[in-house]
Amino acid sequence: MKPLLALLLMHAVVVAMPGATSWDLCDGVFIAHHAPSLEYTDVPPEGGWGEALQNSADAIHGCEDQNNRIDVMGIYAMWFVVCAWHEDKMWRTTEFGITGYPADLWVFEDSGPCYPGGIGGLEIYTANFPHGDPPGGPSGVIFGPEASEWSGNFVPVWYFNGYAYGTSGVTPTMSGSGQIALGVDPSTDFGGWYNCEIPPWEFAAGCFGALGLNEDGAYCCPPPVEMYACCYEDGACEVLTEFMCQYTGGTWHFVTTCYPNPCPQPPTEQVCCFDNGSCQLLFEDDCETLGGTWHPEEPGCDPNPCPPPVGACCVGEGMEWDCYDTTEEECWELGGDAWFEGIYCEPCNPCPVGTRETTWGSIKAMYRD
Repeated sequence: MKPLLALLLMHAVVVAMPGATSWDLCDGVFIAHHAPSLEYTDVPPEGGWGEALQNSADAIHGCEDQNNRIDVMGIYAMWFVVCAWHEDKMWRTTEFGITGYPADLWVFEDSGPCYPGGIGGLEIYTANFPHGDPPGGPSGVIFGPEASEWSGNFVPVWYFNGYAYGTSGVTPTMSGSGQIALGVDPSTDFGGWYNCEIPPWEFAAGCFGALGLNEDGAYCCPPPVEMYACCYEDGACEVLTEFMCQYTGGTWHFVTTCYPNPCPQPPTEQVCCFDNGSCQLLFEDDCETLGGTWHPEEPGCDPNPCPPPVGACCVGEGMEWDCYDTTEEECWELGGDAWFEGIYCEPCNPCPVGTRETTWGSIKAMYRD
Protein backbone atom coordinates (compact mmCIF):
# COMPACT_ATOMS: atom_id res chain seq x y z
CA MET A 1 0.00 0.00 0.00
CA LYS A 2 1.24 3.48 -0.79
CA PRO A 3 2.38 5.35 2.37
CA LEU A 4 0.03 8.27 1.78
CA LEU A 5 -2.90 5.93 1.08
CA ALA A 6 -2.17 4.08 4.31
CA LEU A 7 -2.20 7.42 6.12
CA LEU A 8 -5.53 8.32 4.51
CA LEU A 9 -7.08 5.08 5.70
CA MET A 10 -5.68 4.97 9.21
CA HIS A 11 -5.05 8.49 10.52
CA ALA A 12 -8.27 8.92 12.53
CA VAL A 13 -9.62 7.06 15.54
CA VAL A 14 -12.72 5.01 14.68
CA VAL A 15 -15.86 6.36 16.30
CA ALA A 16 -18.96 4.43 17.29
CA MET A 17 -21.15 3.88 14.26
CA PRO A 18 -24.84 4.76 14.52
CA GLY A 19 -26.25 1.74 12.72
CA ALA A 20 -25.52 -1.96 12.67
CA THR A 21 -24.85 -1.85 8.91
CA SER A 22 -23.57 1.71 8.48
CA TRP A 23 -20.12 0.34 7.60
CA ASP A 24 -21.49 -2.08 4.96
CA LEU A 25 -20.81 -0.05 1.81
CA CYS A 26 -21.94 -2.66 -0.72
CA ASP A 27 -24.04 -1.53 -3.71
CA GLY A 28 -22.88 2.08 -3.52
CA VAL A 29 -22.89 4.27 -6.64
CA PHE A 30 -21.18 7.41 -7.93
CA ILE A 31 -23.63 9.96 -9.36
CA ALA A 32 -22.65 12.85 -11.65
CA HIS A 33 -24.88 15.80 -10.68
CA HIS A 34 -25.00 19.24 -12.31
CA ALA A 35 -26.00 22.23 -10.15
CA PRO A 36 -27.00 25.16 -12.43
CA SER A 37 -28.01 27.35 -9.47
CA LEU A 38 -24.47 27.45 -8.04
CA GLU A 39 -21.90 29.95 -9.22
CA TYR A 40 -18.26 29.18 -8.55
CA THR A 41 -16.18 31.57 -6.41
CA ASP A 42 -12.50 31.46 -5.51
CA VAL A 43 -13.38 31.49 -1.81
CA PRO A 44 -15.38 28.38 -0.88
CA PRO A 45 -18.64 29.03 0.93
CA GLU A 46 -18.83 28.43 4.69
CA GLY A 47 -19.13 24.67 5.26
CA GLY A 48 -17.68 23.88 1.85
CA TRP A 49 -19.17 23.21 -1.58
CA GLY A 50 -20.87 20.00 -0.54
CA GLU A 51 -22.91 21.79 2.08
CA ALA A 52 -23.60 24.61 -0.39
CA LEU A 53 -25.05 22.09 -2.87
CA GLN A 54 -27.34 20.49 -0.29
CA ASN A 55 -28.58 23.95 0.76
CA SER A 56 -29.28 25.01 -2.83
CA ALA A 57 -32.19 24.56 -5.21
CA ASP A 58 -30.22 21.71 -6.80
CA ALA A 59 -29.89 19.65 -3.61
CA ILE A 60 -29.85 15.90 -4.21
CA HIS A 61 -31.57 13.63 -1.69
CA GLY A 62 -32.72 10.85 -4.01
CA CYS A 63 -32.13 9.32 -7.42
CA GLU A 64 -34.97 11.36 -8.87
CA ASP A 65 -33.09 14.59 -8.03
CA GLN A 66 -29.99 13.84 -10.11
CA ASN A 67 -29.29 16.10 -13.08
CA ASN A 68 -26.65 14.42 -15.24
CA ARG A 69 -26.53 16.77 -18.22
CA ILE A 70 -25.56 20.33 -19.18
CA ASP A 71 -27.74 21.66 -21.98
CA VAL A 72 -26.43 25.24 -22.32
CA MET A 73 -23.00 25.63 -23.89
CA GLY A 74 -20.57 28.55 -23.64
CA ILE A 75 -20.97 28.81 -19.87
CA TYR A 76 -19.14 28.07 -16.66
CA ALA A 77 -20.81 25.22 -14.79
CA MET A 78 -20.48 23.39 -11.49
CA TRP A 79 -21.16 19.71 -11.04
CA PHE A 80 -20.53 17.16 -8.29
CA VAL A 81 -19.69 13.56 -7.62
CA VAL A 82 -22.28 12.23 -5.19
CA CYS A 83 -21.98 8.95 -3.26
CA ALA A 84 -25.25 7.13 -2.68
CA TRP A 85 -26.59 3.92 -1.11
CA HIS A 86 -29.96 2.55 -0.10
CA GLU A 87 -29.50 3.85 3.47
CA ASP A 88 -27.24 6.14 5.51
CA LYS A 89 -23.59 5.07 5.59
CA MET A 90 -20.30 6.08 7.18
CA TRP A 91 -16.88 5.88 5.50
CA ARG A 92 -13.36 7.27 5.67
CA THR A 93 -11.86 7.21 2.17
CA THR A 94 -13.16 7.54 -1.39
CA GLU A 95 -11.47 6.63 -4.66
CA PHE A 96 -12.71 7.19 -8.21
CA GLY A 97 -11.50 8.33 -11.61
CA ILE A 98 -12.53 10.04 -14.81
CA THR A 99 -12.22 7.48 -17.60
CA GLY A 100 -12.38 10.07 -20.37
CA TYR A 101 -14.08 13.24 -21.60
CA PRO A 102 -14.29 15.38 -24.75
CA ALA A 103 -11.57 17.98 -24.23
CA ASP A 104 -12.98 20.03 -27.13
CA LEU A 105 -16.27 20.45 -25.25
CA TRP A 106 -15.16 20.84 -21.66
CA VAL A 107 -12.25 22.42 -19.79
CA PHE A 108 -11.73 21.85 -16.06
CA GLU A 109 -11.05 25.15 -14.29
CA ASP A 110 -11.06 24.02 -10.66
CA SER A 111 -12.05 21.02 -8.55
CA GLY A 112 -11.67 19.69 -5.02
CA PRO A 113 -13.03 17.48 -2.25
CA CYS A 114 -16.21 18.23 -0.33
CA TYR A 115 -15.00 17.34 3.14
CA PRO A 116 -17.54 17.29 6.01
CA GLY A 117 -17.89 20.77 7.43
CA GLY A 118 -15.41 22.09 4.89
CA ILE A 119 -12.50 20.81 7.04
CA GLY A 120 -9.42 19.65 5.17
CA GLY A 121 -8.05 16.23 4.42
CA LEU A 122 -5.54 14.34 2.29
CA GLU A 123 -5.61 13.60 -1.45
CA ILE A 124 -3.60 11.45 -3.84
CA TYR A 125 -3.89 12.61 -7.48
CA THR A 126 -3.02 10.27 -10.35
CA ALA A 127 -2.47 10.99 -14.06
CA ASN A 128 -3.00 14.76 -13.71
CA PHE A 129 -6.51 14.43 -12.23
CA PRO A 130 -9.00 15.69 -13.36
CA HIS A 131 -7.57 16.94 -16.66
CA GLY A 132 -6.04 13.67 -17.76
CA ASP A 133 -2.70 13.15 -19.42
CA PRO A 134 -3.13 13.98 -22.24
CA PRO A 135 -6.22 16.18 -21.68
CA GLY A 136 -9.33 14.07 -21.98
CA GLY A 137 -7.52 10.92 -20.88
CA PRO A 138 -8.15 8.85 -17.76
CA SER A 139 -7.11 10.09 -14.31
CA GLY A 140 -7.99 9.41 -10.70
CA VAL A 141 -7.97 10.53 -7.07
CA ILE A 142 -7.91 8.94 -3.62
CA PHE A 143 -8.94 11.17 -0.74
CA GLY A 144 -10.36 11.33 2.78
CA PRO A 145 -11.06 13.79 5.63
CA GLU A 146 -8.24 14.40 8.08
CA ALA A 147 -10.14 14.31 11.36
CA SER A 148 -13.66 13.05 10.66
CA GLU A 149 -15.62 10.88 8.23
CA TRP A 150 -18.45 11.16 5.77
CA SER A 151 -21.86 10.08 6.95
CA GLY A 152 -25.33 10.02 5.49
CA ASN A 153 -26.67 9.26 2.04
CA PHE A 154 -26.50 11.08 -1.32
CA VAL A 155 -23.40 12.82 -0.05
CA PRO A 156 -21.40 15.17 -2.35
CA VAL A 157 -17.69 14.23 -2.11
CA TRP A 158 -16.10 16.20 -4.99
CA TYR A 159 -16.92 19.37 -6.92
CA PHE A 160 -15.90 20.48 -10.42
CA ASN A 161 -16.00 23.89 -12.02
CA GLY A 162 -15.36 24.20 -15.73
CA TYR A 163 -16.25 25.75 -19.03
CA ALA A 164 -18.62 24.07 -21.49
CA TYR A 165 -17.78 24.97 -25.14
CA GLY A 166 -19.81 24.53 -28.31
CA THR A 167 -20.53 21.22 -30.02
CA SER A 168 -18.02 21.25 -32.90
CA GLY A 169 -14.90 19.08 -33.08
CA VAL A 170 -16.16 16.43 -30.69
CA THR A 171 -13.56 13.83 -29.72
CA PRO A 172 -15.07 10.34 -29.17
CA THR A 173 -14.52 8.91 -25.69
CA MET A 174 -15.05 5.58 -24.00
CA SER A 175 -18.53 6.55 -22.83
CA GLY A 176 -19.86 8.65 -25.68
CA SER A 177 -18.99 11.69 -27.77
CA GLY A 178 -20.28 14.18 -25.21
CA GLN A 179 -19.88 12.61 -21.79
CA ILE A 180 -17.55 13.15 -18.86
CA ALA A 181 -17.49 9.61 -17.51
CA LEU A 182 -16.78 8.59 -13.92
CA GLY A 183 -15.05 5.27 -13.29
CA VAL A 184 -12.12 3.58 -11.58
CA ASP A 185 -8.83 5.23 -10.70
CA PRO A 186 -6.52 4.11 -13.54
CA SER A 187 -3.56 3.83 -11.14
CA THR A 188 -5.27 1.16 -9.01
CA ASP A 189 -8.10 -0.06 -11.27
CA PHE A 190 -10.42 0.53 -8.32
CA GLY A 191 -13.30 2.87 -7.63
CA GLY A 192 -15.22 2.79 -4.36
CA TRP A 193 -14.84 3.32 -0.63
CA TYR A 194 -12.98 2.24 2.49
CA ASN A 195 -15.04 2.07 5.67
CA CYS A 196 -14.12 3.11 9.23
CA GLU A 197 -12.97 -0.29 10.42
CA ILE A 198 -9.33 -0.89 11.36
CA PRO A 199 -8.02 -2.29 9.13
CA PRO A 200 -10.54 -0.75 6.68
CA TRP A 201 -12.68 -2.85 4.36
CA GLU A 202 -12.68 -2.11 0.63
CA PHE A 203 -16.02 -1.82 -1.22
CA ALA A 204 -16.17 -1.44 -5.01
CA ALA A 205 -18.81 0.79 -6.58
CA GLY A 206 -21.72 -0.88 -8.29
CA CYS A 207 -22.30 1.92 -10.81
CA PHE A 208 -20.47 4.97 -12.18
CA GLY A 209 -22.42 7.91 -13.56
CA ALA A 210 -21.44 10.37 -16.28
CA LEU A 211 -22.22 14.00 -17.04
CA GLY A 212 -23.64 14.58 -20.51
CA LEU A 213 -22.82 17.68 -22.55
CA ASN A 214 -25.89 18.42 -24.67
CA GLU A 215 -26.90 14.79 -24.23
CA ASP A 216 -28.06 12.53 -21.44
CA GLY A 217 -25.38 11.43 -19.04
CA ALA A 218 -25.17 8.00 -17.38
CA TYR A 219 -27.83 7.49 -14.70
CA CYS A 220 -26.93 5.63 -11.50
CA CYS A 221 -29.12 4.69 -8.54
CA PRO A 222 -28.50 2.35 -5.60
CA PRO A 223 -30.33 -0.95 -6.14
CA PRO A 224 -33.13 -2.05 -3.79
CA VAL A 225 -31.96 -3.80 -0.65
CA GLU A 226 -32.06 -7.59 -0.95
CA MET A 227 -32.49 -9.24 2.43
CA TYR A 228 -32.99 -12.96 2.80
CA ALA A 229 -32.66 -15.65 5.43
CA CYS A 230 -29.12 -16.15 6.72
CA CYS A 231 -28.55 -19.60 8.22
CA TYR A 232 -25.90 -20.45 10.79
CA GLU A 233 -24.34 -23.75 11.85
CA ASP A 234 -26.40 -23.86 15.05
CA GLY A 235 -29.61 -23.67 13.01
CA ALA A 236 -30.30 -20.03 13.91
CA CYS A 237 -31.83 -17.76 11.27
CA GLU A 238 -31.66 -13.99 10.69
CA VAL A 239 -32.82 -11.90 7.73
CA LEU A 240 -29.76 -10.03 6.40
CA THR A 241 -28.09 -8.70 3.27
CA GLU A 242 -25.77 -11.13 1.48
CA PHE A 243 -22.65 -9.27 2.63
CA MET A 244 -23.72 -9.15 6.29
CA CYS A 245 -24.61 -12.85 6.15
CA GLN A 246 -21.19 -13.80 4.81
CA TYR A 247 -19.46 -11.42 7.22
CA THR A 248 -21.14 -13.05 10.22
CA GLY A 249 -20.32 -16.56 9.01
CA GLY A 250 -23.73 -17.56 7.70
CA THR A 251 -25.08 -18.99 4.46
CA TRP A 252 -27.53 -16.88 2.45
CA HIS A 253 -30.78 -18.53 1.31
CA PHE A 254 -33.31 -17.00 -1.07
CA VAL A 255 -36.09 -17.14 1.53
CA THR A 256 -37.51 -13.85 2.77
CA THR A 257 -38.50 -14.92 6.28
CA CYS A 258 -37.20 -16.89 9.25
CA TYR A 259 -40.70 -17.94 10.31
CA PRO A 260 -40.90 -20.85 9.97
CA ASN A 261 -37.16 -21.38 10.27
CA PRO A 262 -35.84 -22.57 6.87
CA CYS A 263 -32.35 -23.36 8.19
CA PRO A 264 -31.06 -26.94 8.49
CA GLN A 265 -30.91 -27.92 12.13
CA PRO A 266 -27.73 -29.51 13.52
CA PRO A 267 -27.79 -32.98 15.12
CA THR A 268 -28.96 -32.88 18.72
CA GLU A 269 -28.71 -35.27 21.67
CA GLN A 270 -31.98 -37.10 22.21
CA VAL A 271 -33.28 -39.96 24.36
CA CYS A 272 -31.47 -43.27 23.91
CA CYS A 273 -32.99 -46.33 25.62
CA PHE A 274 -31.05 -49.47 26.53
CA ASP A 275 -32.25 -53.01 27.22
CA ASN A 276 -31.61 -52.59 30.95
CA GLY A 277 -34.12 -49.70 30.98
CA SER A 278 -31.52 -46.99 31.44
CA CYS A 279 -31.81 -43.68 29.58
CA GLN A 280 -29.12 -41.37 28.21
CA LEU A 281 -29.14 -38.28 25.99
CA LEU A 282 -26.99 -39.16 22.98
CA PHE A 283 -26.56 -38.39 19.29
CA GLU A 284 -28.25 -40.94 17.06
CA ASP A 285 -25.01 -42.53 15.80
CA ASP A 286 -23.62 -42.86 19.33
CA CYS A 287 -26.86 -44.42 20.55
CA GLU A 288 -26.85 -47.08 17.84
CA THR A 289 -23.13 -47.80 18.35
CA LEU A 290 -23.76 -48.50 22.05
CA GLY A 291 -26.66 -50.82 21.24
CA GLY A 292 -29.44 -48.50 22.29
CA THR A 293 -32.65 -47.41 20.59
CA TRP A 294 -32.99 -43.71 19.73
CA HIS A 295 -36.25 -41.99 20.65
CA PRO A 296 -36.15 -38.37 19.37
CA GLU A 297 -39.88 -38.07 20.05
CA GLU A 298 -39.26 -38.20 23.83
CA PRO A 299 -38.57 -34.90 25.63
CA GLY A 300 -35.89 -36.19 27.99
CA CYS A 301 -34.75 -38.76 30.54
CA ASP A 302 -36.56 -37.24 33.53
CA PRO A 303 -38.92 -38.96 34.00
CA ASN A 304 -37.35 -42.03 32.40
CA PRO A 305 -39.38 -42.90 29.27
CA CYS A 306 -37.45 -46.11 28.55
CA PRO A 307 -39.27 -49.43 29.03
CA PRO A 308 -37.95 -51.46 32.00
CA PRO A 309 -35.89 -54.60 31.28
CA VAL A 310 -37.57 -57.95 30.60
CA GLY A 311 -36.45 -61.35 31.86
CA ALA A 312 -37.64 -64.84 32.65
CA CYS A 313 -40.11 -65.05 35.54
CA CYS A 314 -40.52 -68.44 37.28
CA VAL A 315 -43.96 -69.04 38.80
CA GLY A 316 -44.94 -72.26 40.58
CA GLU A 317 -43.84 -74.79 43.16
CA GLY A 318 -42.95 -78.42 43.51
CA MET A 319 -43.59 -80.26 40.23
CA GLU A 320 -45.39 -77.36 38.51
CA TRP A 321 -43.29 -74.43 37.21
CA ASP A 322 -44.21 -71.96 34.49
CA CYS A 323 -41.91 -69.45 32.78
CA TYR A 324 -43.00 -66.00 31.61
CA ASP A 325 -40.99 -63.23 29.93
CA THR A 326 -41.99 -60.19 32.02
CA THR A 327 -40.63 -57.14 33.76
CA GLU A 328 -39.49 -57.57 37.35
CA GLU A 329 -42.55 -55.72 38.68
CA GLU A 330 -44.92 -57.86 36.64
CA CYS A 331 -43.12 -60.98 37.81
CA TRP A 332 -43.78 -60.21 41.48
CA GLU A 333 -47.41 -59.33 40.66
CA LEU A 334 -47.75 -62.83 39.14
CA GLY A 335 -46.41 -64.33 42.32
CA GLY A 336 -43.13 -65.27 40.76
CA ASP A 337 -40.47 -67.00 42.75
CA ALA A 338 -37.49 -65.80 40.68
CA TRP A 339 -36.80 -63.25 37.97
CA PHE A 340 -33.79 -63.31 35.65
CA GLU A 341 -32.96 -60.00 33.97
CA GLY A 342 -31.86 -60.43 30.36
CA ILE A 343 -32.49 -64.22 30.41
CA TYR A 344 -35.57 -65.44 28.56
CA CYS A 345 -37.76 -68.51 28.68
CA GLU A 346 -36.58 -69.53 25.22
CA PRO A 347 -34.41 -71.21 24.18
CA CYS A 348 -33.14 -72.22 27.60
CA ASN A 349 -35.75 -72.14 30.38
CA PRO A 350 -34.06 -71.13 33.64
CA CYS A 351 -36.97 -72.21 35.87
CA PRO A 352 -36.70 -75.34 38.14
CA VAL A 353 -37.73 -78.75 36.75
CA GLY A 354 -40.13 -80.68 39.00
CA THR A 355 -38.90 -84.00 40.58
CA ARG A 356 -40.58 -87.02 42.35
CA GLU A 357 -39.49 -90.24 44.03
CA THR A 358 -39.53 -93.44 41.87
CA THR A 359 -37.75 -96.77 41.41
CA TRP A 360 -35.32 -98.00 38.81
CA GLY A 361 -37.82 -100.58 37.70
CA SER A 362 -40.45 -97.94 37.08
CA ILE A 363 -38.05 -95.99 34.96
CA LYS A 364 -37.13 -99.05 32.87
CA ALA A 365 -40.83 -99.82 32.41
CA MET A 366 -41.31 -96.38 30.79
CA TYR A 367 -38.96 -97.40 27.95
CA ARG A 368 -40.07 -101.03 27.28
CA ASP A 369 -41.52 -101.84 23.88
